[in-house]
Amino acid sequence: WFMREHGGGPALAWVYLSNDGVTSVEDELSAVPSSLELYGNYPNPFNPSTKIKFAIPQAGQVEVAVYNTLGQLVTSKVVYAVAGAQEVNFDATGLTSGIYLYKVSLKNAYDGAVSSVSGKMILMK
Repeated sequence: WFMREHGGGPALAWVYLSNDGVTSVEDELSAVPSSLELYGNYPNPFNPSTKIKFAIPQAGQVEVAVYNTLGQLVTSKVVYAVAGAQEVNFDATGLTSGIYLYKVSLKNAYDGAVSSVSGKMILMK
């Protein structure tokens, strides 16, 4: 058996169980993934800020872009990050309540290839 730990935030660990008890625990945020992974944002719904969590397989340029439901860019942040778990704080002070979409894009430092994942968050004021 296996289950994911979930203490009110994003699920961050897998617990593997057998008839003899717990066999292992794997922390998602400590491992380097084989591809770009999105862990979501927490809290969601949020007011006024939330943390967008993701993991990247290798160092590279990461862009986190936030859009409104009309597809208009609200804000974006570009950083150079190392492989592993990352976290970006999004402050929505000055924005209206509603649904916002975010996209995390990784530009591979070796060949320039871009991969992206996206999610949805709700701002409630």
